[in-house]
Amino acid sequence: MHLTTASRTIQQAVGQRSFSVSAAAASATAAKKQFLVVAWDHTDGEALNRRLSVRPAHMKGALELKESKTLQLGGAILTDHTENGKMKGSIMIFNADSEDEVRKLVEKDQYVVGKVWEKYDIYPFRTAPNPYA
Repeated sequence: MHLTTASRTIQQAVGQRSFSVSAAAASATAAKKQFLVVAWDHTDGEALNRRLSVRPAHMKGALELKESKTLQLGGAILTDHTENGKMKGSIMIFNADSEDEVRKLVEKDQYVVGKVWEKYDIYPFRTAPNPYA
């Protein structure tokens, strides 16, 4: 299988996991396009403290986006799965009309405003159907 650099980066970031969406969520967002956002944290010594200080506001915003079905899922990218695994970034799947809409949402996220995320990439995305649902 031929992978582009972006595909390899995404696989390294999130592993070879598949994400699924329920039939109800799929029909509710049928007119919207999906976008995968991969955001990387700043690496300076204060990055984790900034993350923790703005996390409540970030989570409040994420919950509002989840309730409106704009945010399908999100989570932290870890250095590893040990007890000492640290957060080094985030992934999110958005349902939106355009990449520009997603960019505007990400730019006002508290992790951007609070200088937690150093950079992010937005990819067109499509969730695979879940054969086990």
